[in-house]
This record gives sequence, C-alpha cells and structure tokens, in this order.
Amino acid sequence: PAAAPERGTPAAPAPRGPRPRLTERDPTFVPTLALTAVTMSVALGYARLLTGRHWLWPAILTTLAAHAVAWWCRRARVPTAIAGVATIAATLLVGAWTVLGHTTAYGLPTGDTLSVLGHELARARDAFEVAKPPADDLPGFVAGVVLSIGITAFLADWAAFRVQSVFESCVPAFSLFLFESVFARGRSSIIATVVFAACALAFLVAQGMMRQNRAGMWFGGRAAGGIGALVSLAASLIAVAVIGGPILGIALPGYGTQGFVRPKAASGPGARATLSPLVDIRGRLADQSNVEVFTVVANAPAYWRVTALDTFDGKIWSSNESYRNVRSRLTTTEPLLPDVPTVRVTQQFNLRNLNTIWLPLAYRPVRVSGLRQVSYNADTASLITPSEVSNYLEYSIDSDVPTPTRDELRAAPAIVPQEVADRYLPLPPISARVRDLALRITAGAATPYDKAFALQQFFRDNFKYELNVRQGHDETALENFLFRDRRGYCEQFAGAYAVMARAIGLPARVAVGFTPGELRDDGVYHVYDVNAHAWPEVYLHGYGFVPFEPTPGRGNQLTESYTGVPPQQAAAPGATGVTEAPTTTINPADETPSTQPLGPDAGGAGAKNKAASRRGLNPVVGTFLAVVLALALLAAATALLRLRQRRRWREGIPSSPPRDDDAGGPDIGDPATPATSAEPAGKAPPPVAQVWAAWEDAADALRTAGIRRASSETPIEFGSRSANQAGLGADAARALRLLSRDAAGVVYSTAPVVQETADRSRHAAASVRAEVMAQLTWWDRTRSWIDPRTLVVRDGAAAARAPRRGWRSRARAVGDDDGPRRQPA
Repeated sequence: PAAAPERGTPAAPAPRGPRPRLTERDPTFVPTLALTAVTMSVALGYARLLTGRHWLWPAILTTLAAHAVAWWCRRARVPTAIAGVATIAATLLVGAWTVLGHTTAYGLPTGDTLSVLGHELARARDAFEVAKPPADDLPGFVAGVVLSIGITAFLADWAAFRVQSVFESCVPAFSLFLFESVFARGRSSIIATVVFAACALAFLVAQGMMRQNRAGMWFGGRAAGGIGALVSLAASLIAVAVIGGPILGIALPGYGTQGFVRPKAASGPGARATLSPLVDIRGRLADQSNVEVFTVVANAPAYWRVTALDTFDGKIWSSNESYRNVRSRLTTTEPLLPDVPTVRVTQQFNLRNLNTIWLPLAYRPVRVSGLRQVSYNADTASLITPSEVSNYLEYSIDSDVPTPTRDELRAAPAIVPQEVADRYLPLPPISARVRDLALRITAGAATPYDKAFALQQFFRDNFKYELNVRQGHDETALENFLFRDRRGYCEQFAGAYAVMARAIGLPARVAVGFTPGELRDDGVYHVYDVNAHAWPEVYLHGYGFVPFEPTPGRGNQLTESYTGVPPQQAAAPGATGVTEAPTTTINPADETPSTQPLGPDAGGAGAKNKAASRRGLNPVVGTFLAVVLALALLAAATALLRLRQRRRWREGIPSSPPRDDDAGGPDIGDPATPATSAEPAGKAPPPVAQVWAAWEDAADALRTAGIRRASSETPIEFGSRSANQAGLGADAARALRLLSRDAAGVVYSTAPVVQETADRSRHAAASVRAEVMAQLTWWDRTRSWIDPRTLVVRDGAAAARAPRRGWRSRARAVGDDDGPRRQPA
C-alpha cells in the first residue's frame, strides 16, 4: 500500500476520466433520438401555419443537424458555451444552404447572404402583422422556423443531458407547440397534440431506461422491474397519449374556431390567396442593399409592374383575384379608344431574387413567351407562376403602353361603368377630414383627369419622401400622414392617393412593382431592392386605368406626357441622390398610334445569351461544389498535420508519453526549474521520449491496417497479437516484439532508458511501418493521410491517461514515488 501523505500535504488532484471515443456505446443515444423526435414533432407542426413545402426540408434538416451537433459536442466534452455556438452555427449554415442557397458562394455564406437574410426577416416581420394562417412560406418565415428549431434543439439537449433536468427539457419544444396551437387554432389540433404528447412520453421513457441502466432504480427510487416493466409502462403512457390527446386538444384555447385572422375566401375557380405585395415594399426599401432583384433587356424604360390591389380594408391594400392559364396572347378588360397612341415595349426578364409569385412586366401586356403553366388575370394585367416564388425564370413580354396627351385625357367623359364602380369605389369608414381635404384639393377641377392631376400635385408640392416614418394605412395612420407628418414613402403616397380619389368618386387602385433600374453599358436594366415602388392608377373612360405619380423623386418616362413628371428614380447602389432614367425619343402628341419598337431589336439571340450568362449559380450545384471544396481542404489540412505528426515521431517527440525523463526527475522545461547551461535550447528529446514516439509510430501504422490496441492490453500483449494478425515477416515481427518490450518498460518501469534502447526502438518502428505499408492497397495508404480520424484516435492506455501537458509532463502521471503502477483500463 502507498504511504499515507504527511499531515498538511495537499492531496494530489484526481485525474479526469478519459474522453469517450465516439465509437463507444453511448447510453444517451436512444434518449437523444427520442428528444429529436420531440423537436421534429413541433418542427412538422409548422404545417399548421405555412403553406407550400419550401419550409419542410429546412425544418427537417435543421432538426437533425442541431441535435447531431449538440450530441457530438456533448460526447466530445465540449464546454456548454462552445457547444451552443457550434449548434447555432450549424443551424445558420443549414439555413443558408436550404433557404438562401442562391446567395452563397460555393455553399459558403457571403455578405449578400446576411443582407438578404436581414431583408427577408424584416419582410417577414411586416408580413406577420397581416398574414393569414396558413400564410405563404416566405423566405423570412422559413428562416425564422430554422432559427427557432435550432435554438429549441440546443436548449432541450442542454436541459436533458447537461443539467439532467428531464421534464424541463421538454419546455422549449412545448413553447413552440403552444405558439403553433394559438396561431393556428382549430387546424389539426387533435393530431398535433397526440403526436407531441406521444413523442414527449417516449422521451421520458427512454430517459428513464437510461437512468435505470445507470442506477438500477426507476422513478421515485422504486426498484426497476427490468426491460419488460419499462416496455409495459411505455405502452401504457402511449395509450394515455392517444386517448388523452384528443381530450387535451379539444381543451386547447380556440378549438373549433378559426385563427386570429380568417383566410380570405377564394373568389372563384383558380383563385389563389397570397400576401399583399405592399408588405414587401418597405422591407426592400429600408434594406437599401445591393441585392439585384432581376434584370431587363428592353427597348425603353418603364415601370415594371407586378400587380394591382383593389381592396382597402382600413389597414392595407390587398387583392383577391382569379387567374386562368394562358399560352402567349394576353388581353385586358378595359378596352382603349381606337385612336389612343401606344408604344410597343419589348422586354426580356431574368429573375433572380424577386421572391414573389408575380412576374414583372410593363403595363398592358399583349404577348408572353418563354414560360409554361403561367396564369393571367385580365382585370389587373398581372401574371403569376404555379410555384411559390418566381426566382430563376426567364421570359419575354411585349406590351403596348398607352401614351395619351394631357388634352386627350382631359377630354375623357365622367362615365364610370357599374362594374368598375362596384369594384374600385368602395371604402371602409374614413375620417371626414380626409374626404373634405380631397374635395378642397379638387374643387376647381372640371374633369376626372383634372381632379386626378390635382391630387398628384398636392402630394408632390406639399410632402417629402422619407423612409423613417410610421407604417400603415389605417384611419389614424392616414390622418397622421396627411395632416401632421406629411412625410412618407411610396406605399403611403400611393395608398393615401387612392383613398382620396375614391372619396371624390374616382375609381382607383394601387399598383406595385419597380422603377426601371440602372441601364449599364451592357444594355441591360439592373433592378435592385431600392427600385421597389408603388403608384396609383385612376380609371378614365376610354383609357382604362391611367398611372399617376404622387411620390416626390419618382417619375415614369412613359407617363410624362400627361403627369408632367420627368423620369426619376432611386439612385442605384453606390450612387447618391435621385437619378433620371435614360431617355428615349417618344412623341406622345403624335395622333397616330404607334406599335413599333423604339430602338434596336432587344429580343435577339445575343441579348438572350447575355441574360442567360448572367444567371446565378444553381444552389444544388453550388452546394455540391462547396461540399467537394470543403472535403478537399479538410483532406489537405489532414495531410499536412499528418506530415508534421510523422516528422515529430521521427525526431523522437511523442504525442503523449507517460514519462519525460529517465528516472522521474524534474520536468524539462518546467517553469519551476530554472534553465541552465547544461540544458541548451534545442536539446534532443530524452531516450524515454524517443522510445514512446517510436511506439506511437508503429501503433499508428498498425491502426492503418485495421489493428487496434484494446484498453486492457499491455504493449507486450498487443505486440505479440498484432505481429501475427498483421502477417509480418520474421524480421518485422521480431522488431515489433522488441519495440513492445521497450514501450512496456517505459510505462511500467522507472529504470533509466539509455540511448541505445531509443535507437533500437526507432529502427524497429521504421521496420514495422515499412512492412505494414507494403501490404496495404494504394487506397488504404492514401486514406491514412487524408482521414481526419487518424489525428485523434488513441488506443489503450494512451486514451485512459490523466490530462496531458505534452511529452514534458511528469512521470508520475502513470507512476508515483512509491514505484511503478499500471494504468487503469
């Protein structure tokens, strides 16, 4: 027995236990799978809130990745803070790949990724106020789903296995479950409750089985009854979940009622309800990013219109239209007078980050090509795609844009068809001050056009354009905008104009789209987020809906003839101020209708090839290339580290020897031992270190051949077994046995190791490695250089030692002053 320590001598600190290898059996593995199922149940529960399927794979992959990273960090004994950072980082990476893959470079997030993420989250925040569950799965909503799942997974894993708090580990997932139940009440409440309860109870059973295996006791200290008792209890709990789930689901708040905001009813066959595009405008404008939304090859600049909104509910403008499939020819429901001049505008669009179902085009389209299964609404002259977003589409549009003169519009009679009045004149109750203001502004106007023009000039002459203002178009916001702030952005100008126009009997609606964008040397209009815009359209008999421009700093070249507003738009990224759109010669006063293109043919093959060449990298291809690049970099880094490791072994520097001197002397390089001239810098490692380095070199070669040392084996036992198992020749087998005896002496003996023994061990290790490598295939040899696991695998006693400080650690790490001591298994 070891001598008792003297009184007053501090006890040596207990060595930390060995880090478990990932290949060893993990008692928490089954509970981790059950906890993953709990998170997965609430992740799939987002189907109650979102339409489409674009959110499904991000939710599933995030759940699996977050729990896998949390489990790996826990197995590797990574500190909690670092594990949390790693889990969230994995969540963000999965989100970047699955939600914003088009913004990554070879699968790696870029500055555009962060910019687009901020924009999409802002857009989702605005949409959340008016979204109707189930809402469209906007990228911002999907990003929120990914983040919430990642955070939930880490908190659940932390509570369950780091804090050992069983029931509290279900709280994060239960919070998400309540969120889904409150906002989607009445939609699959019973099914969702049953699934969540069953998964939660399965986790409790799995956690209880793990505790029983460790302590042999069950809940409350009751003696365990074996696996059969646990299975019986699990069956009972699941039966309770199946029977009690429907009862609990019925008891949840709002069962049997509709959600907070009722979905709009479809207006007919083919109707498709979606979020108002006005929600998207402020997010794009406030972001002020350099994200390119789409490009246009056109023979003239125009407002690229996506849709028109005809319904004002006192809060926001929206639309609920029916669309029908079309092939190429497009018409509108408001016919023009035969002598109305028009301009043929040809356009080729290359969409990138539009993220809507609508397709931009110049107003009054007549032909579309390059699209399949596209749907069209003739009332609003808008196109939609069958998918949830219109990104990565290319198509061509021909539009006949009316260019009437001011005198022609002034001659339009004050006639409003009944179907137009029924649709474009209704208003919710509004303030009498707003109606009186509109009447005062248009008091001297004699014709509908004069009234519309007077409203436009009122806003342009008395208001300022500014983004940092209150949002919304309800009664209070409208009065604040008109009578107090007199500042706003296009959404407020267009919405307020349309309300005031209807208040005085002018049928009006709000159009949403983009200004022309920046025309560059390549002959292409580049449209950015800052070009998002909204403007009003007023019905004038014989001319249909005519666009006006009340927003200061904006102007459409094709409407200058009657609005008197020169072409203006937001500055392109990198520029300042307001810029004028490039001009093209148009003679709107010409009484002869013109349907000819205004410039060179923009629909040629050259322009099409240009647009195709600018298409972004496909996200799937980008992700694949990113994975290949990451694996190549990992393999190169592993090879460099392996080269350094092999070089250090040849120099006699082991990775983790049990001793550092010949007789347990003072540490070499120990701060407590001052350096002397007898120990010059660059001194060769002592013989004991050289022996252990040679042993590590030989063991590494044997691991490459698939022969590993068991934790219960001594070096001699392992050397004898591996010599036969590896099929070594007589010389190599003899060298391995000698090397194993020398290594055993290093571990179990305090006798000095002489240099001759070290030289013999180094030659023996070289002989073993050469013999082993000669028997391997080229792939096995290559894998030994690029497999990262070869850098961290430790066998036998080397994996069970106390904490290491390099080869300079004290010899008593494996043997104290009382004599040699065998390492614990």
